[in-house]
Amino acid sequence: MSRIIAVVSAKGGVGKSSICTGLGKALCERGLSVLLVDTDISLRSLDVLLNAGETAVFDWGDILQKNCTASKAFLPITDKLFLLRAPASGNNINSEDFVDLIKRISKSFDFVILDSPAGLEKGFNLCVSAASEALVVSTPDEVSIRAASVAADRVRKSGISQQRLIINRYSKKLSLRSVDEVIDGTSVRLIGIIPEDRELLLSANGHSLTSFSSAALAFKRIAGRVLGESIPLKLKGLNL
Repeated sequence: MSRIIAVVSAKGGVGKSSICTGLGKALCERGLSVLLVDTDISLRSLDVLLNAGETAVFDWGDILQKNCTASKAFLPITDKLFLLRAPASGNNINSEDFVDLIKRISKSFDFVILDSPAGLEKGFNLCVSAASEALVVSTPDEVSIRAASVAADRVRKSGISQQRLIINRYSKKLSLRSVDEVIDGTSVRLIGIIPEDRELLLSANGHSLTSFSSAALAFKRIAGRVLGESIPLKLKGLNL
């Protein structure tokens, strides 16, 4: 049975899209098929992170408007990883139609990962309404923690009880808040920590993470935990 996961925060710039791509690739390395769905209507970013902006033709708006079949809108990144772009505009999008679409196409994949936009408006609501579980993202600073807390509360109110916290861009020396403070501030159980890594900045401009960068290794550990594996967090040695 496929799993549909929303990656959320009420704040932009915390790394939701990078986490979607990193986690998606890590799951594919396990032999699983993954569809990444961008719900950031008009802005869109996943195609840029995946170096697929020039090759993408259709988006999920085209599927809803019956301009193409779902299979034509899936953009292959690898043999296991696929992208479904958000439309450039979404004034006429019906949330029930979107939810039905995601449920229907999810049958073709092991995982569907929904990348939510900043804020708590239409794109966020579409993302959460279609998901059955959520990953809440926060960086270790007060504004991001508050935004993650608000997003987590909205996720709970939507009926999703299964949510976990990812702390992004963590540095023992530079982070303004400790891991415990982020967990307490969001009231969400931790699933993984992604350390501050220069390669994450490069990945935001379409560069792939090298296999043994600290961020790539963190994504692999998070993927294992998503799959139910018992992988301990070790803060002292930054084996996160």
